[in-house]
Amino acid sequence: MALMGDNWDQSSFDVTGAAQDLWSYAATEAKDPVDILIQNNHATAIVYVNLSGGATVSTTMFMIRGGGSVMTFTNVRNTVSVIGSIASNIVPYSIVKNGNR
Repeated sequence: MALMGDNWDQSSFDVTGAAQDLWSYAATEAKDPVDILIQNNHATAIVYVNLSGGATVSTTMFMIRGGGSVMTFTNVRNTVSVIGSIASNIVPYSIVKNGNR
């Protein structure tokens, strides 16, 4: 059982030119909210994030600019989809489960 503030995952993720899920819940998993931090260390690439479906390269998405920019999402209960403006961009991320917040 995870408690409030338990760190589930801290790693890196290869954001490519195709939308893919950075975070999703298993079908049988309780959708306890999570906090997600994503950092874009690429000098110029943009990481596009969608919290309600497949990400697209669009100004309607959350955009994490290059150069070490960080974006944090709190109380996420949906799948998090990402896509990049370049073919390959390794981005560090951290996911923390909030428990019964």
